[in-house]
Amino acid sequence: MVATGKTDATIFIFGDSTVDVGTNNHLPRCTTKADHRYHGIDFGYSKSTGRFSNGQNAADQIGI
Repeated sequence: MVATGKTDATIFIFGDSTVDVGTNNHLPRCTTKADHRYHGIDFGYSKSTGRFSNGQNAADQIGI
């Protein structure tokens, strides 16, 4: 394997309820969305993110 100096920008975490924030905006028939006021307000840009979490979770902290 040859090192290229590139880093991966994706982290996959399967089966852990502590990192599941319910991003469902891409599901066309889903009627329960989190893309309205206050969801994501504690993020640096204070914008609705489509997540059912009001702030960052462990996976967000690892990915920073």
